[in-house]
Amino acid sequence: MGEGDAGAPKSRGHLDGKDAFAKREAASEGLWVKQHEQEKLEAARLRLKQQNKSTEEVDKKIENLKNGGEK
Repeated sequence: MGEGDAGAPKSRGHLDGKDAFAKREAASEGLWVKQHEQEKLEAARLRLKQQNKSTEEVDKKIENLKNGGEK
């Protein structure tokens, strides 16, 4: 029976025909990528938080200058 024939088993995509080791390796790589992306996301969030703090400080200085100089 060919794929798509009535009663034919469904293909499982890229894991079709691979042994257990290859499946574990693919899962391990997927987990590594997910963790790496999470680390990058956390670093970006930290940079954004620092940038927002810096922006707030600049805004305060601008407001002080508009209101007659620094206090």
